[in-house]
Amino acid sequence: MKKGNWAVLSVLLVFGVLLMSVASAGTFIGTESQGALDASAWSQHLLNVPELVFRHCEQGIGYGLCPVYTGPSEDAFRMANGRACVATDYEMWEGGYDQYGWLLVYFEANDGTMNVGYIPPRYVRGFQSQMPVNDFDAVPVIAEKRIQITNNPMQGRSYFAVLDPGDEFFVIGQYNVYGNWWYIEGWVDNTYTRGFIEKDSSAFSFSYQDSDHLPVLVSECYDINGQKITEQVIGLRESQYVDAPQLNGYHCAYEPVYVSVQNGSCSPSRIIWIYESDNDSEANPNEYPPHNGSSGNSVVYPTEWDTQFRPGLTEKEYNLERYKDLRYVGDDNYGTPYVWLIYSSERSDSIPELTAFFPGSTISEIGIRNGCLKNATDYFRYARIQELEIKLFDSAGNVYAERMVLPDIYSTEYSVKPLSRTYSDIRKVEFFLKSFYYDENEDNGHKYLLYVSDIQFRQ
Repeated sequence: MKKGNWAVLSVLLVFGVLLMSVASAGTFIGTESQGALDASAWSQHLLNVPELVFRHCEQGIGYGLCPVYTGPSEDAFRMANGRACVATDYEMWEGGYDQYGWLLVYFEANDGTMNVGYIPPRYVRGFQSQMPVNDFDAVPVIAEKRIQITNNPMQGRSYFAVLDPGDEFFVIGQYNVYGNWWYIEGWVDNTYTRGFIEKDSSAFSFSYQDSDHLPVLVSECYDINGQKITEQVIGLRESQYVDAPQLNGYHCAYEPVYVSVQNGSCSPSRIIWIYESDNDSEANPNEYPPHNGSSGNSVVYPTEWDTQFRPGLTEKEYNLERYKDLRYVGDDNYGTPYVWLIYSSERSDSIPELTAFFPGSTISEIGIRNGCLKNATDYFRYARIQELEIKLFDSAGNVYAERMVLPDIYSTEYSVKPLSRTYSDIRKVEFFLKSFYYDENEDNGHKYLLYVSDIQFRQ
């Protein structure tokens, strides 16, 4: 666990008993309204941290196989050598969402152990939890002796990490249904994690954060495609409004967030900010958020569609079977997608994946409903377009090149690409798949099966 030099208050918890002993000089630095917080107040604060409560879901929650992490972050430690998953179509327990949409769950793993973890928001969109939003505490402490961490408090085994004396961490909750456990948060080999430690055998002391180590607020900064830009950690002396961090080349339209500083911790302790590039409309015109509604330009319909996945152009049996579904790519119905299995040999050849033919039309925009839009879970399970190379052919034999990068966001609206100019007398438009989004933890039958729900052309 990450080490530091926090000063120690005068209470040591050993074998569940509060032992009063001066560990070092110093007093808790609170806000003006708080004043100093003595050891007895810290003890009471610890005993009142929230309890984890789960609701039994006998038939599961119906979202298939979902990745699960020990903490509410995709940067958090993940069991099973980084591949831990929960089968949500079977018996499990849910403990509610946190403020960012991570679902707390308790489930049986393949090895028969019972585990607690978090499912990322995009895998459980639409699930209506019947539990209150998680509101854990954050009591800063320091390990006084070696402490084992587990995410299996029901069976009391499956220890996955160890706290050494002097390691800093937070007690954020407790679980007392099976045994007596503190729920903690900290870092293992510089990796964020949450887990459980036994109350009866854990020895740790309260700590306060001096002027150089204030209560910590983490700001996570993402772009509009959901890609993490950076993470910033700041210390706060008192409750205040916090603005989005200033990032070169990006801007954030979010209003300031009020952060409460109390009992040595921040609430919220983590804020997610979404940024747009300052140069989206100039240097990088092809990357954009989903288009919300029609631009008003009239739709231009192809006279015919063709694909690489037809007899004579592919020998891949799966794609030949889907050739009959080609009509779905232009039917303006996101419930009827066109699907093909991605092979590296076909993606890298000179034959376009899709081709649309026109009688000599004017085209200024192309809109795409990307991915499997049945639900958000299936959207992220299956492959979807990331980047397309587009070639437009006119009657005079001229060929024009465009590029389209789609955001990885579940939306039933068209993502619309305004072309670099309005093209006239177009006879053919070819689409070449350059790259695609996929979940590396899915099996080949999901992560390489690419869905395109609709493609639309506008004057």
